[in-house]
Amino acid sequence: MLLFACLFIASVGLAGCGSGSNEEPGTDTKTSENNTAIDHSKPLTITVFDNAANYQGEQTGWYGKLLKDKFNLTLNILAPQVAGDQLYKTRSAAGNLGDLLIIDNSQLEELIPAGLIMDLTDKVKNTKYLSQYVDNHFKPFNEAFDKVNPDGKIYALPTFTADTSPTTFSEDQPYSSPILPWDYYKGVGAPKLNNLTDLLNVLKKMQEKYPKTPDGKPIVPITLWKDWDGGGMENVRWLSNWYGYEQPDGTSTLQLNAKGDIVPLIDDNSMYKKILQFYFTANQMGLIDPDSASQDWNKVSEKLTNKQ
Repeated sequence: MLLFACLFIASVGLAGCGSGSNEEPGTDTKTSENNTAIDHSKPLTITVFDNAANYQGEQTGWYGKLLKDKFNLTLNILAPQVAGDQLYKTRSAAGNLGDLLIIDNSQLEELIPAGLIMDLTDKVKNTKYLSQYVDNHFKPFNEAFDKVNPDGKIYALPTFTADTSPTTFSEDQPYSSPILPWDYYKGVGAPKLNNLTDLLNVLKKMQEKYPKTPDGKPIVPITLWKDWDGGGMENVRWLSNWYGYEQPDGTSTLQLNAKGDIVPLIDDNSMYKKILQFYFTANQMGLIDPDSASQDWNKVSEKLTNKQ
């Protein structure tokens, strides 16, 4: 079975790209006579193997409804974070990972020689929009896997690409940043925040002035979750990014500082330990959600939507 693939090449990967499908009984993928539109009259289910997903099953919610209403399409999510790492091994051994894959580099290197990834070269080059990124993005990325891809074919699309300068900051929003409800922040005077201590102080003021939501639910300024954790706490790692520290892909016990020096997480001077101290202080101030030890991202997302 040939599959489309996307690469999950960043730490957080709540991103997807590319498309692919396997025909199922009763599924019609024929185009119309003028070849300008796809016939969506019959349902199509696409199985998505997603390393980054923390939910498994049929895609629901507004996005699931949009796909169904607009394309008569259903996504069936396979999530190793839910089903366990063995899911990748068993399904790849059976030659059936799914139709659309969101995987990491090491898995791509295994799947190309196994014949489980579709060659997208001609398909991508013949598209109106993706073809614009072939020479500067897709080809260099795939050519990096020269040991298993000596011809430089396009098997996968990176989840992050940009046409902006490689030497200047260009993101509209940092990957990780403190995000405060503007009305609450303005309500306590919108003070300037120079450091983490200032952040804790303003969170305490906001909590004191706005202790509950309009429907009476308690508001706790900092809420954490554990289902994204690996060798360390993800919520600690992301705050370390504010100070130029990053955890390299494939590692779980060290960080790199802005100079590229290796710093073990448990080092007394590590940013990881400093952020742990920040959370400890926040907890002492009553700013940490008491549900943090047991809740998952789905529950946190619900709370954020409710401004809790």
